[in-house]
Amino acid sequence: SAIHIDRNQTMFILDTVNYRVLRWRLGDPLGTVVAGGRGWGASLIQITTSYAMYVDDQQNIFVSEFSNHRVTKWLRTNTSA
Repeated sequence: SAIHIDRNQTMFILDTVNYRVLRWRLGDPLGTVVAGGRGWGASLIQITTSYAMYVDDQQNIFVSEFSNHRVTKWLRTNTSA
């Protein structure tokens, strides 16, 4: 539902259907799950139906969750995805 490409040509993809955000670095054969990816839910390690995200200069990800009525911040150093 959303794509962000940063100055290092790293692409962040909001995969609404699979409730996750993928990070795809230039040259990588596959993307890496960096937010969500644990199914639909309301716990802080899950995301729900989402249509927008913002990635800051430190690659922290903010996901606007329609179904949970919240915005979650996923730190670049996150290891729960």
